[in-house]
Amino acid sequence: YISQLDAFYKKDYINNDKGAYIFKNLWNIVIQRKDKIHKKSLYNLADVGIRAYNHQGIGSRENPYYKICEELKVHVPIETYIDTLNRSIQAHVNDFNFDKAIEVQIYTLECINILKKAIIDISELQDTDSNVSAKITSRGRALSSLGQFYAFKRNPKALGYFEEALEEFGDDEGNCQI
Repeated sequence: YISQLDAFYKKDYINNDKGAYIFKNLWNIVIQRKDKIHKKSLYNLADVGIRAYNHQGIGSRENPYYKICEELKVHVPIETYIDTLNRSIQAHVNDFNFDKAIEVQIYTLECINILKKAIIDISELQDTDSNVSAKITSRGRALSSLGQFYAFKRNPKALGYFEEALEEFGDDEGNCQI
C-alpha cells in the first residue's frame, strides 16, 4: 500500500484530499502496529507524509514527518534520504522562508555533487561516456529549485542556476520544459 500511495503522489495531477485521506488512514494503521513494521517501510510512509503535507501547502512547523524520516534515515539508502531532504525543502517554501530553503538545497546539492563525482569516477573506470552516465535528474531539479528560490528573492544568481539545471537535464525534454 505504501508503494501505491507513493506512486499516487508522483503523478502530475492528483486529488490532494483523496491522497491526504488515504495517507492519514494508512498512517494510523501503521502506527498502531509500529513495532511490527520494518523501519524502512515506516520511513517510506513518513516520506509520503512529507509530500502529502507539501501538496496541501503546509509549512515546516506543522509537518511532523520530516522529523520521523530524520530519526529513521539510517534504514534507507543515502539517495532515498537525499530525495527526502529535497522534498522537505518545500515545507520551507510553504513558510516563505526562502533563506532556509536555499540553505538546505545547497546542502543537498553538495551531497548530490559528491554522488555525481563518484559516478564520473566509475564511468571512467568502466570506459563509458560520463557526459551521459553522470546526468542526475535530482541534481537538475535541485539547481532549478535554487534558481526559483533566488528568483523569488530577486537575486541575479537565479539565472545561473536555471542554466546549469538545463545543462544537467541534457536531452530530458520533460524536465527541461518544466
